[in-house]
Amino acid sequence: MVDLVNGLISNEPRDPAGLVSIIGVGQLAVEIAASDDLGLHLATRVASMLSLLASLNLALFVFNLLPLLPMDGGHVAAALWEGLKKIRARLTGAVFRPADTARLTPLTYLMTLLLISMAVLLIVTDLLKPLSIGL
Repeated sequence: MVDLVNGLISNEPRDPAGLVSIIGVGQLAVEIAASDDLGLHLATRVASMLSLLASLNLALFVFNLLPLLPMDGGHVAAALWEGLKKIRARLTGAVFRPADTARLTPLTYLMTLLLISMAVLLIVTDLLKPLSIGL
């Protein structure tokens, strides 16, 4: 993200392997679809488009599984923690008290604010300095 801010301020071109928002993915898809003038075959364009969609889906899948509470990985981590507490209580004979995930609400708000800030920065960067793959 620091490189993204530095690239936005300076005149350096963006890293093609860097971060993009949904706007950038749309711009890349348009560039792939409009590459007819460069003589790319239909099969190459279809393969490039499918590769772009597959990488987007895989990135969303992995990102959603991060153990941060606004995402599914955070809920899985909380459920695993509660399961470990239940097993420990059963083995030691202690009274099981469920984990209070509501105590993590401030962290959830902070992570949500961070994710929204990242999305806004990526969208602004994609609008002001569009990424080109040079097809």
